[in-house]
This record gives sequence, structure tokens and C-alpha cells, in this order.
Amino acid sequence: MKKKKVRALEQLARLHGVQLTYNDIRGQRVWATPESLLAVLRALGEPVAEIGEAREALARRRLALWHTPLPLSRVAWDGLLPPIPLRLAENHAAGHYKIELLREDGAVEHIEGELADLPTRGARKVEGITFVVKLLTLPDRLAHGYHRLIIDLPGGHGEMAIISAPPRAWSESDGQPREWGAFVPLYALRTERDWGVGGLGDFEALADWINGLGGGVVASLPMLAGFLGDNPHEPSPYAPASRLFWNELYLDIERIPELDRAPHLRERIASEGFQQRLAELRTAEQVPYREAMALKRELLEELAEFFFNDPGARAGDYLRFLERQPLVEDYASFRAVGDRLGRSWHIWPGPLRAGMLRAGDWRERDRRYHLYVQFLMDEQMAALGRRLEARGHGLYLDMPLGVGSDSYDVWRERAVFAMGASGGSPPDGFFALGQDWGFPPLHPARLREQGFRYEIESVRQLMRGAGMIRIDHVMGLHRLFWVPHGLKPTEGVYVRYPTEERFAIICLESHRTRTAVVGEDLGTVPQTVRERMGRHGLGRMYVMQFTFNPDPHGAARAPDPGMIASLNTHDTPTFRAFWDGLDLGIRKELGLLDEGQLEYEGVERSRLKWAMTHWFVERGLMAHGEEGDPACVLAACLRFLASSEAALALVTLEDLWLEPLPQNVPGTGPERPNWRRRAQWTLESIQTHTAINELLREINTRRRRE
Repeated sequence: MKKKKVRALEQLARLHGVQLTYNDIRGQRVWATPESLLAVLRALGEPVAEIGEAREALARRRLALWHTPLPLSRVAWDGLLPPIPLRLAENHAAGHYKIELLREDGAVEHIEGELADLPTRGARKVEGITFVVKLLTLPDRLAHGYHRLIIDLPGGHGEMAIISAPPRAWSESDGQPREWGAFVPLYALRTERDWGVGGLGDFEALADWINGLGGGVVASLPMLAGFLGDNPHEPSPYAPASRLFWNELYLDIERIPELDRAPHLRERIASEGFQQRLAELRTAEQVPYREAMALKRELLEELAEFFFNDPGARAGDYLRFLERQPLVEDYASFRAVGDRLGRSWHIWPGPLRAGMLRAGDWRERDRRYHLYVQFLMDEQMAALGRRLEARGHGLYLDMPLGVGSDSYDVWRERAVFAMGASGGSPPDGFFALGQDWGFPPLHPARLREQGFRYEIESVRQLMRGAGMIRIDHVMGLHRLFWVPHGLKPTEGVYVRYPTEERFAIICLESHRTRTAVVGEDLGTVPQTVRERMGRHGLGRMYVMQFTFNPDPHGAARAPDPGMIASLNTHDTPTFRAFWDGLDLGIRKELGLLDEGQLEYEGVERSRLKWAMTHWFVERGLMAHGEEGDPACVLAACLRFLASSEAALALVTLEDLWLEPLPQNVPGTGPERPNWRRRAQWTLESIQTHTAINELLREINTRRRRE
């Protein structure tokens, strides 16, 4: 009897897209326990409290699926929609049907016919009811876009979202030169004019310098909206306050048009007291998020009042912005309520928590501030993109996998989030206990039910501001590891997603904005994921640090053509930390290595370093006698990447001065200064450093060489 109950539970889990097993880092199969399956099913909205309820829930789920005549969504690659399966109870398998095809451009097409004239694919008995599957074929190719099909049937009606998309993401035409560029988190970028944190003007100055040396790309971490006050406060760019709006922390105050109409504010900025506050922020070792945001907001609130009292010639620009961003007024209200109450929406009063906001729930000054800064960020991001494009530059930004649980997106779109679980990862060689990332995962079925509206808006927002995007944890388009609340990451399970539709959204939006797409496919990624990436034109990533091995005749594998190649990422040790073994000490501190393992890893690292340097000398990438100089080894690594067939070689700015400290240590929290460390060198000091400029010019020469 218990086996039958477990079998019913497993079948129910499969119907919800839950994987019963996965292969761990050693290739061994791990089975989900009944307790884990029950917990993840509850997170998916299935009301099963104990294993004995699974059989009844399974029957309900089967009938619900078969009583839904249309699939929730389908993809028409290049406009060609395969025959649509119609699921019909046998007693409703004949009669007249009517279709309304609502096209994205507003046109409506009406189609009618007889069910008896449709070909039959088969029949199946489900819980005592016989269902027939008919095949419905649309007569015409669909234009690229998002469409909706509604069908009226003798036994009811059905609705289906259709995504018509090009089969491959947009890319530059053939014959483009091999490109190179620089990466730095914008918050860390230090200049002589910054406000304690890098801004869009500083980013443009970096791009100008890289462009002058021949590079064509500047890359950074997500620049999406954040909570940077006291409560909540979350500096991680991978737990944004929204994936639909930008972070006003990065505004270039000096370029705001209203400042020219407010000379008293310019005088305040130029005053000795204000400049002293700026000087204190500039010298901080860690990003002074609260202080920098407070200082900018002090001015921005006054500029917002100035603008709304007299928008002048910019009134039309603002109205067009509201048309492009129809949710911004709702977002501004949400943020303004948060400003007034000073706490997460999870503990707001009931009506506010439920999403019912009314005038009087916020201070109008706060709401105007949030409207204004989003208007400014929209302007400045667009202007930055145009300036970079005109100079042959591309802006390369990250798309985070999720949003913080305190975010606007979860508050407004909570139906598409599974609130009873967190995204994470199973145990691996670096994190033996697995990881719980803390953000609520998207709910696969509810995404489809809403026609992927939230996902489309998220992708569109990022592509609107970038020439290239990197999708964090691209395997998440296929499946995501869920950790149900109350369980440990070792007890998590994988949940599958509507992969084809999500790739179609990326392909369609990338063509609409002419944005290239890269998928972060590092670590243990099934080959099927990479095959689909190739099929749909997504670039793959290569991180040289992951390819090092102690073979003096092949210490590193070269990146494949078309890859995005770098020496490291924001989640790995810097080159200097890797070379000096500082990452091994961190792993020991985290309890991932004991003394014996630390000693073994240290010996292996020494062997690897010896192999690397001899291999570089053999290939003429460094000279004899330079083996002990980390700067020479770094240069050899970058020469190797520059000489490769990778489509893009990215240089981490901080590696150029052999920075030993990482920006982030995965698996750690507030106990470490993750996402808070400022660059040790200013951009101006790097620009005048002879050796660094010579190395980057050599990289450019190697990249451009046929």
C-alpha cells in the first residue's frame, strides 16, 4: 500500500513538472524523498498535506488537465504553428467551434468549423471519462509577436498564448572582427568625480578609454532597481527591488536637464560643505550605499518638485515615457508607501500588503521622486546606449535569475511566484551542503496562464538598455532547483519550466531591440541545455580559470569560436587570489575544506601553476624567467584569450592591478563585504598607467589580427 501511495505522489509530481531525480556533481543519481515532493507540491499550490492524499490529488490533476481543451501556450517558430492538440470529452467531440485569433497588432481573425472535420490523433480514458484528441491547424503563417487564441466549443472554451518568434536570437552580421572589452561592477568603479559609487557618466568615461584602445564592449553587473535605505536594505545586484526598473543610484546628477534651471542647486553642489561630503564618500573603502543614495536623493527630490511644478519642454518626453512604462506609476506608489512605512511589504497593513493602494497611503513627494528618477534613468540609459553605439561600443549587462522577496515584482506579480520555496542549487564540489539563494522562484504554470507577461516585461526592460545581455544561470530557462521552506538545500528538487516559450521570448525581444544574448552555462550543465543554446543562437561562456589543469603540454583548453571568454567572473576568485591560493583559505573558513584537504589542494595548485607557466613559455606567451611574476602570468593569460577564436574576450578591470579581494563569495551573506568593495585604483590612475595601456593595446592587436 505504501508503494502505491509513493507511486501516486511521484506521478502527481511529474504532472507538475517536478523531477524525481537528478545527477549530482559525481554523476550519481539522487532521488527526491516523499517529504521533499510533498513540500514542493505544496509550494506549487497543490493542497497535499500527507502522502495519503496523493491519489485523490492525482485524479483531480489528471482531470483538470484533460478538461483544459487547449495547451496554455505554444511557439510558432518563424510564424509556423504546429497542429494544436484539442482535448475533448468524447460526448463533446462533435459540433461547431468558433475561434478568435487576437493578433498583437490589434487585428482579430475569426475562424469557424466543425469538430468532426478535424483529424483525430487518438483517445484516452482518464478517471473513467473518455477523451478524444483532435488536431487543429491554423491556415496562415503568424507575424512575429505575441498572439492569443480563444476557442468556443460545445463543452466550453479554451485560451492559448502563442509566441511567434525567429528561431535564433539576433546577432551581428558575419564578418565582424573578434571583439574585446572590459568588465567592472559599476558600483565599484572609482573616479575623481564619482559620488561614492560609480555612475553612468563614469561608465561612459570607462567606455571612451576602452574605445580609444580599440575595445568595443564594456560590461557590468545588473543595474536594476534596489533597496538602499535602512529597511529593507539589499546591495546585491542579484536580489533587485524590481527587474522592471533601473537603479537611480547610478544617475549622473550633473547631466540632469532640470539642474540648469535650478542654479541654487548647482551652487549647493559647488559649496565647500557639499564637496567635503563628496570627498568623504569618495575615500570610502566600501561602497557607502546609504550615504551616497541619501546625498543624491536630497537633490533629486528638489529636482522632482521643480520638474512637476514646471515640466516645460520636457512634458512630452515624460508622457511618452509613461506610455513606454505603464507600470511605473504603480511602482512609484509601491516605493512611496515603503518610504513612509520604512519596512518590507510583507509586514504592511493588510490592504496595502494585498496590493490595494490609494492616494493618502503615501507622501506625494516620495511618489513624485520615484516617478522622476525612473524617467531620468530611462533617459540616461538610452542616451548612454546611443553614445556607445555611435562610437562602435556595446553595453553588456546581466539579467539576474530572480528578484528579492521584498521586491515590487513579488508584491505586484505574486501569482507568478512560488512563495513557499526558494531558488538554489544542489550540493557540489564547492558547496557540499548546497545553496539556498533566498528568492522565490517563478511558478511555471502560472507564467503560462498569464501569457508570460511578467517575463516578457523583464526581458524587454533589460534589452532596452543593452547591446548584449548575459542570462544568469541559463539552465534556469529549463529547470530550477527549488528548496521548499523548512527544508535544507540537500533536500531540494528540480522543477521544469516551459523552455521553448522562454527561448522564443528571448529570440523575439532580441530581434526587436537588436540585442545579442549570452547564456551563463558554467558548472554542471546538461548537454541538452547547450544544444538548445546553439540552436537558438545564444552565446556560451568560457572562464579560463575553470580550464586550468596540471598538464604542462595543455594547461588550458582554448575557447570555442563564438564564445564569450574571460579569465574569471564576479563569483570566482580574482586572478591574484587564485594565483596566491587565497580562495583555498576562504573555502577552509567556510568549512568546505579540512586541514588535510587544504594541504592537498595547495599541492595541486602548485602543480597547476608550474604547468601553466611552462605551457605559456612553450607557446611564446611569456619569457623564461618571468614564471614567478604574477603580472607576467596574468599578461600571458590575457594574451592567450586575445589570440583565441572567442567572439569576445573580456578583461576584468581589477585584475590589471592584481586585486586580491573578490567582489562576491558565493554561499556567504552579510558577514562578508559582498557587492560592497570599491576599486582600489581610480579610472584616471589606470588610464595613465603605462604597462596596463601597453597590455591592452597588445590585446587589441591580437584580437584584430586575422
